[in-house]
Amino acid sequence: MSGKSAFSAFCKRFWFNVQQAMFLTRYWRTWRTGDTTAAGHTGRHGIRCPVSRFRLVRHFISHMALSALAILCLQFPVAAATTQAPAKTPAVVATIAPLHSLVSALLQGTEPAHLLLASAASVHSYALKPSDARHLSEADIIVQIGPGLEGFLQKTLATVATSAELISVADSAGTTLLAARGFDARGDEIPSTGDSPYDAHLWLDPLNNLGWLSELTEHLIQQDPANASIYEKNRLALTERLNTLDTYISATLSSVAGQRFIAQHDSYQYLEKRYGLGVIGVMLDTHEQRMGIASLRALTKRAKDQQARCIVTAPGSTTSVLESVSGLANIPQVEIDILGTKRQPGPELYFELMRDIAGQLTTCLSPSE
Repeated sequence: MSGKSAFSAFCKRFWFNVQQAMFLTRYWRTWRTGDTTAAGHTGRHGIRCPVSRFRLVRHFISHMALSALAILCLQFPVAAATTQAPAKTPAVVATIAPLHSLVSALLQGTEPAHLLLASAASVHSYALKPSDARHLSEADIIVQIGPGLEGFLQKTLATVATSAELISVADSAGTTLLAARGFDARGDEIPSTGDSPYDAHLWLDPLNNLGWLSELTEHLIQQDPANASIYEKNRLALTERLNTLDTYISATLSSVAGQRFIAQHDSYQYLEKRYGLGVIGVMLDTHEQRMGIASLRALTKRAKDQQARCIVTAPGSTTSVLESVSGLANIPQVEIDILGTKRQPGPELYFELMRDIAGQLTTCLSPSE
């Protein structure tokens, strides 16, 4: 109830109580003195006509019944206005497991977020199911990396999720974007020929998550002010945990800073730049096309000359080409799942994933004895 309507209701109740007091005083005086003329009515010639004590009692009972009904009518709007339906917690959808994990941590104490890509399917070739479209249409907020990663999703968002707030990590203030790249025959970085101008693996730098988490917090508070303190408390806790995670990864990878490796996919640029690692080449270009024989031979030679320590592959992607390069360069392979597709979704997934990636890279890049 607003302040104006509450004041109006108070005035009505106050005036009603005054009238009740006047009525009771008049009837009590009439009953005690026996002067029923005062409680009578005015006749045809303007003369007050007395009433019997029986009629006086009947009038009193009728008046009190009507008074009780009036009290209920006055009180009902107040009860209705103060008994409002609880605010609806925003329905949030996150596209990939690392984003979903951080969103889940931010929403702890409220309704959980929905993970769109819950399976191990490739984000580059994912086909939306009818249930996915339903979740998107019912969402209040959708969190994605951006068209550079979830290209398959953009047309659907434009047609199905028209009422949802869209948060793209790549567009958030505070996000560091690195240009998408390729490699020439010597292993030097060159501009990418892919569809995205930026490297979309933004979550691999823990501090890249601070900006969009603040933006998401603002949207949540706007839509659900009743839980504002929960969202802000969770954001502060997440900020502290992400800074602690960054310190941990930096310390873990410090022993292998400057070491080089071959990547099956060019997915590690944010880790490289932040923690001083190096990739000397990739085996699949930005169009997911394999290298030709001549390029593979050149890559194998660079791996030997620059003392690459290992080949980092994606889950379930061991091929004869990988085996050939690994054998010719005499370096091991290590499988790293940067999306965490085989992990249990939830608030801890991102932190466990990043710590494990740091540990796997340290093992991979440490000089063999």
